[in-house]
Amino acid sequence: MSVSEKFKKVPVPVIAAAVLAGWTAAGLHASGGWFVWRGGWVLLGLGLAAYGLAEWRHRRIVRLEGRAGEVIEPRLLPAVVLFGGMLLFSFSTVVRSPWFFFFHWPITDLSAHAVRKAWVFRFFFYTALLTPLFLIRRWSGWMWVLMLGILLYSQAHCLHDLLNTTKGLPLYRDDHPSFMYRLWTFPRTFPQLIYYDPFWNGGKAVSYLISSGTAAPGLALWPVWKWGWILNTYTPAVGIMYIILIPFSVVAAVRLSGGTAAAAFAAGTLALGVSRVFFLWLLHFGTVGACFALPLLALLAAIVYAVLWRDLRGWWLGALLVVAGLLYAAWPPAVLVGAASLAAGMLFSVRAWSLSKWKFLLGWGLLLALLCLPYLVGILTHIDVGAYVGMGQKHIEMDWFFRDGWTRFLTHLRRAHPLLVFMGLLGVWFVPDRRLRTFFAPVLVVLALFAGWGHSWKPHLEFTRAGLPLLYIATIPAAIWIARILETRMARLAPVRAGLVVLLVMTGMNVGDLYRNRGVAHYCVMNDEVRDMVQWIRTSVPAGGRVMFAGKNVHGYGGGHIAILPVLTGHEMMACDYYHFSPKRVEYEYPPRGFRGSAAKIFHFCELYNVTHIVTYHKYWMRRLDRHPEFFRRVHEFGQRRRKVIYEVQRNPGMFLVGSGSIQAGINKITVHLDDAHSPAVIKYNWDARLSVEDPVRIEPFAADESTLRFIRIIPNGRTDCVIHYRRLL
Repeated sequence: MSVSEKFKKVPVPVIAAAVLAGWTAAGLHASGGWFVWRGGWVLLGLGLAAYGLAEWRHRRIVRLEGRAGEVIEPRLLPAVVLFGGMLLFSFSTVVRSPWFFFFHWPITDLSAHAVRKAWVFRFFFYTALLTPLFLIRRWSGWMWVLMLGILLYSQAHCLHDLLNTTKGLPLYRDDHPSFMYRLWTFPRTFPQLIYYDPFWNGGKAVSYLISSGTAAPGLALWPVWKWGWILNTYTPAVGIMYIILIPFSVVAAVRLSGGTAAAAFAAGTLALGVSRVFFLWLLHFGTVGACFALPLLALLAAIVYAVLWRDLRGWWLGALLVVAGLLYAAWPPAVLVGAASLAAGMLFSVRAWSLSKWKFLLGWGLLLALLCLPYLVGILTHIDVGAYVGMGQKHIEMDWFFRDGWTRFLTHLRRAHPLLVFMGLLGVWFVPDRRLRTFFAPVLVVLALFAGWGHSWKPHLEFTRAGLPLLYIATIPAAIWIARILETRMARLAPVRAGLVVLLVMTGMNVGDLYRNRGVAHYCVMNDEVRDMVQWIRTSVPAGGRVMFAGKNVHGYGGGHIAILPVLTGHEMMACDYYHFSPKRVEYEYPPRGFRGSAAKIFHFCELYNVTHIVTYHKYWMRRLDRHPEFFRRVHEFGQRRRKVIYEVQRNPGMFLVGSGSIQAGINKITVHLDDAHSPAVIKYNWDARLSVEDPVRIEPFAADESTLRFIRIIPNGRTDCVIHYRRLL
């Protein structure tokens, strides 16, 4: 007998138990072993009470109906084993970490109050309390209603907690102000994704909408960004995207994968929060572009699976493929991760291939590729791809590589929802439907490799974020297992069914607490310091005057980057790090090196770019500017934790280096009125070769001084008014 034939004779529960034992031994060894509470007998008693009630009910049914006792269906045994392993996991030292998914889970001490507050106690208590309800067999067919109710309640709970905690104020930490500015910009330049931004550093053609993945939320809620005021709409829009749209995209993914309605709605609840890492990136760091794009890989994978294995085709499915693909591809590193993982699933699904299926996928895929051309052109024309990709490790020690990747992968698992780890990542190998195993298991393996070892290979591509689509796709097998258990009529599984329902309800409550800012990685809203600074600049800086931030800024002004300030103040700005630029690509000091040698050079820079005020929180800049009152005068101080000073530059404002007139700048255009229609003028905006103007007016670069600065020279040829546009096909 061959090895493969012998392996086929091994019972599935034995395989599941072996995999579970191996995973816990290898995966949790760094957690410090296991612990047992001295009060654990209380939880054990609750669990035994629930099981005893179910067993009593089972034996009563057998006696009254005069039939043989129920045996758990073999296809459900792996799920029961995995669920038991998850309960064992809930007693490990992992739950003591502040990053464990259910952060109220462990019992902190043996006082009655601490025991009642611990969610592990509540889990066993409510499981025992609900077990009698799940002994009623006629409930089984209505599980989808219960799952839908839990999902809708959880969504309403999370939305309420987010809006009530923030009071509707905009999230304002790290990259949140940056994305507010990008999302404000998006409808003003779309469908162009490379645009000329006159509001920062004298104007420049930039590709930040592509590199940050802004197009994903930008397209999804385009009317909101177009007609809403960004300060009022940003936080509610975050709630809509991540509490409503993403969970329902996972609901659709499960249905396309063949899951029942109960499975789909259970997956929607799990998708509210797959990991604490998700909230670290979304709420704390504010990377809303990647956090919206990456979960859509679950929907893309389900569409490909539906075409290959379920033989589903139709214009609606193709259109869904294009929409989901367009939003997913908005964050460039996601393309490589998604292509590699989907290719693995398709390769292992070779038995399902057919010419008609390939025609469908290639046809709609070609349309998707054409719509993604703006992404590709922007990357190739504005990013040195070779240099950027080559920024990984030059020499990798294999021993370190494997250890670092394994540690990183375990970190993802410890912070993930336990149901997704056990019934998703482990459960996918035992789902009864062989087609699901064949397609989704390779997809998850490739994503796990990216999540664990991708960062060690190419740190600048942020492959570690592949841990998010890994868990979102894991919701598919996890939800299918959950639905199979919930829809069974077996009395002996009543405690397991009750426990799953309790965990799903706790999921919504736990995510709600995260939106209430109760996690380790907190978020902030716009504070009084930012509002006071904005108000002072609006009322005190003269029209047309630019504001310069001396030195680096990082999160010194209200906890976030300063990118949104031109929108809030109505004034153009100058700074080195208004976005989160890499220190390897941007010097974190300002003004540029050539203009910092003396006070006269700083003043000259201010004259060149029409800087009327300088803001800084650096003491060395304050000392330097204070020594030259003939150039710079203190006019305002603010800030509680760190003192900030605003200096007025002793010069008359003017946006013309040569000539005179008025200017109104906007995204991709500069409207100019000249006082003299026959004399050339020079405006203090940086030159770009892709700027254009209608005849007979001409524009050309103008050397501002002995440096490399080039401004825009206007030759009016008899016209007093002109509009300078930035246009390109893609």
